[in-house]
Amino acid sequence: SEPKQGINQIVKLWGKLMLQYYGKQHIKELKDLHRDFYVSKLGYYTDTGAYYWYHTESNLTYEQTFIKLKQYHVNERIPIQYYELDSYWYYKQNNYTGEHGGIMLYEPRPDVFPNGIDGLQRDVLHTPLIVHHKYYSTDNLYQNTYRFVNGSVGGVSLPLDQTFFNKIFSQVKQWGVEILIQDWLSSVYEDMPESSWDVQTAREYHIHLAQGAKQAGVKIIYCMPLNPDIMETLENTQVHYMRVSDDYSENINQ
Repeated sequence: SEPKQGINQIVKLWGKLMLQYYGKQHIKELKDLHRDFYVSKLGYYTDTGAYYWYHTESNLTYEQTFIKLKQYHVNERIPIQYYELDSYWYYKQNNYTGEHGGIMLYEPRPDVFPNGIDGLQRDVLHTPLIVHHKYYSTDNLYQNTYRFVNGSVGGVSLPLDQTFFNKIFSQVKQWGVEILIQDWLSSVYEDMPESSWDVQTAREYHIHLAQGAKQAGVKIIYCMPLNPDIMETLENTQVHYMRVSDDYSENINQ
């Protein structure tokens, strides 16, 4: 049996008190968790390590690839209930088309989804969507309209404007998105040291993120979080899931 004293019990008690203070339930207290479509239904991911991560069928766009993929699932009677669209579809720093670099413009590139994500969801997939989101680049196209703070190193820019996040989440909701993956959270600190110089900057970012998601009715997955990000979920009511493992890859011992 587990000892009733010691560091483990102290940490558990501290966690319980923090949850009580912020009015949040422990996951064990969530009676309807089994009804959550993300944890109870079969989904299809195109994240790191997946066959279609930055890879399409030969000579096809991503949209055409998804058309064939959806038809395969229908023909084989595989009950996919949601699809995840990873970071290959939006514009990144310096128009880079690979994995790295912050978001320059959070819109689908026409060479990826020529009919938009809403068209893909409505005309092809017919399921809820999960989309990837990360930090913004210092050359992002929003900073002349909304408040952003650019880091001195690393090319990371943080939006600190509630109206901006309201816009982003309202936009993805119209596309048929139910869950947004907030990825590369570690880069907020590791590639933008300014966010660690005070207790306001990173918290403000998380709070705006939460409020934007809440007003649109979108859930959030935290990915690559550091300890401050995990602690901030006490205030962020829209973080329903968190991935704490490294990306899946055939080159990593897992």
